[in-house]
Amino acid sequence: MSDKRQGWLAELKAGDLVIIEYPRSSSTVKKVDKITPTGRINIESYVFNQNGLAMGWDYSAPRLAQYSTEAHQKIKDYRKRNVLALELRNKNFKSLPLEKLVKIKEIIEGSGDE
Repeated sequence: MSDKRQGWLAELKAGDLVIIEYPRSSSTVKKVDKITPTGRINIESYVFNQNGLAMGWDYSAPRLAQYSTEAHQKIKDYRKRNVLALELRNKNFKSLPLEKLVKIKEIIEGSGDE
């Protein structure tokens, strides 16, 4: 069996950054550890086939996406947003002064304008 990777996958080499997309979750950025002679892509404990689909998974298998600084920033922003939302959910707003609560409400109500 020979290496039949196509497109950007064909240009990947060990040390390159890629994005691993999880269908039911978020994404993460990882470095390629090894490309086998048959075109399999090893990243940590994952093995991806020549099409960038994780092997040994069901229909919800992680898949590779091409790395870009913009995509990496979106992943960071998504994670930061989730952390902040969790922190706000756990905040005791009743203990804040009225002025701060009013400002927070104004910010939240204006958040749909962007």
